[in-house]
Order: sequence, then structure tokens, then C-alpha cells
Amino acid sequence: MLDILALPVTGMFGVRGYWDDATRLNEKALSIARVRKNEPSISTFTHNLGLMHERRGDISTARQLYNESLTISEKLTDELGVANTLHQLGVIENLVGNVHQASEFFTKSIEIKKRLRAKKELASTLRNLGTLFEHQGDLRSARELYAESLEIAEASDSPADIAYAKDSFAALALDAGDSLTARQLYSESLDIRKKLGDQNAIAESLCGLGAVAELNDPIQARRFYEESLEINRKLDNKSGIASVLKHLGSLNLDSGQLNDCERFIQESLSTARWLNEKVQIATSLAIMGRLRVSQGLFREAHNLYDEALDLFRFTDHKLGIATTTRSLGLLAEKEQQMDLATQLLQQSLTIFQALGSSKAKDAILDLTRVKK
Repeated sequence: MLDILALPVTGMFGVRGYWDDATRLNEKALSIARVRKNEPSISTFTHNLGLMHERRGDISTARQLYNESLTISEKLTDELGVANTLHQLGVIENLVGNVHQASEFFTKSIEIKKRLRAKKELASTLRNLGTLFEHQGDLRSARELYAESLEIAEASDSPADIAYAKDSFAALALDAGDSLTARQLYSESLDIRKKLGDQNAIAESLCGLGAVAELNDPIQARRFYEESLEINRKLDNKSGIASVLKHLGSLNLDSGQLNDCERFIQESLSTARWLNEKVQIATSLAIMGRLRVSQGLFREAHNLYDEALDLFRFTDHKLGIATTTRSLGLLAEKEQQMDLATQLLQQSLTIFQALGSSKAKDAILDLTRVKK
């Protein structure tokens, strides 16, 4: 009976943020399924346990559980089970920076789901592949996938997927400099998630609203970030913790609170390194580099920027490459290496313009100043 009841109950626990309870119940159900040699149930609960370990940042265990689930689903010719687990394998490979492997997993999952006409399950995979394209600078493909994901989510009346799609469009709008649209979309997403009670997703929307507020209202931004951080700490969501901490670090750096910046970024960086989430690591390193520049520690800043740039290039994260290249250009300017500064700032501008990023305006101002 437990293995039958576990599915809806653990799903509810996961959404409401009772991750420890969800994990324990899945473990008990999996143990029963193993004793009974019930392969469909084993596949289901290894997949679910993989989700719980993924959320806690234990990628190695999550990958092991997903692979076991995938093997059983393939043996049982459970195509939807295969597609769903391929999706999750894509998620974790993207987290650790294996973007080409992640793309293959997402693409295979999409092919199966389209063939099965599993539209509700398809929306999430389309959106994740879109995020990967967005990071690689293919914004046209990203928008098309986000739009397709939103259309499917609305047609299948899936509020959770609608909220995720709105978040994706909000991130695009924010980078393009359209803060009003970004705020509206993040707010709509937050309203949906509060109705669903999805604590992890609520924290994500709050962080997004913090990023929007950071443009003109740092006090409100701090409130959003702190609320998001509180939820992530309660969930022990290490990836979410690292993400919010780097935002708080950057916010404190911009307001001149260097000690607080140091504290937040050190924790973010150590957490991201433990998770092996390469984009998170790179972003924290780049913020730490800015901090060292403000402290006059130029050599250490160089090393931090170089490490960040290597990781952004490894993950093909175009915005990160452009932002860090600009930071290196600004550092070269401070060191009176004007030819190098011009070269680096021009490189960053070219990428910003290709991405349609609002940061292109800042890069143009930088170049104009350096060339005088």
C-alpha cells in the first residue's frame, strides 16, 4: 500500500518544501518495491529519489539513481519513463557544465515526447533546452522554445509550467533592458507559485524580482533576495542558496559594503564548488574579481577573472564570456594598458550586441572613454 500512496504524497511534500519527508517516504517505497521485485515501481522511485538528491546538490547520487531508472524503463519499453529520465539527466549535465551532453539528452527526450504526444511533459523539456540555447547566445531558438513551451502549458492547463515559462521570458526581457516587462512576468509567476504553494519555485521568482529591483531600488532588491534566501535555506536547496548569495554579494559590492560582499561571495563560491555548478562558480569568481579590483588587488582580480572566463567558455555561456571580458578590459584600463583595454572592450561589445543585451550601451561608453 505504501508504494501506491507514496507517489501523490511525495509529490505534495516535494512541492510544499518537506523534502526530508519526501525523501524518507520514497526510500521506504523503493525498499518495498525492491523486495517485491516490482520493476515499474523501482523505476519510478529511483527517479523520484534522484529528484530529491538533485535538489540537495548531490549530483553523483542523482545521476546514479536516474541511470538505474533509465535502464529499467528501457527494459520495460516504458518510453515516457525513458523520456522523463533523459530530461532529468539533461538538467544535471547542464548544471555541471556538460552542455553538449545536456543538449543531447533534452533533444532525445523531446523527440520521444513529441512522438508520444505527451504534451504536458514536453513543456518543461522545451523550456530547459531553450535556456541552454539562451546561454549559448541563440536567442531566436530560445524564444521559439519558450513560446512553444508556454503554448503547451496553457493548452494543458499546467500552472507550474506556465510560471516557469513566464520566468524564462522575464529573464530575456531583463537582459534586454525591459525591466517593466520583466517585473510583470516575474510577479505573475510568483502569484501562480504562491497559489500552488511551490516553495522552491517561489524562491526562484523572488530572486528574479530582486534582480529587477536591483536596477533602481536596492533596498527592495535586498528584501526580495533575503526572502528568497530564507526559503532556500529552509529547503536546504544548495543551488538556490549559492545563486541568491551571489546576487546579495553583487548588491553589497555596488553599495560599497565590501565586508558583507566578501562574506556572501565566499559562501556562494564554496557552495557552488561543492555542487560543481560551473556557471555558478564562474559568476561568483567574476564578482569576487570586481571586489578585488575595488580593493586595489589587481593581480588577484586578474586570476579570478581568468578562471571565470575559462569556465564560461567551457560552458559556452555567452553573456558570462562578454561580461567577464568587459571586466578584464576595465581592469586593463585601470592599469593604463589602453590598447589591451580597447581590444577586450570591443570583444565584449560584439557579444553584447549579438545577444541584444542592454549591457552593450555600457560597453560603448567604455570604448568611447578608453579611445579618447
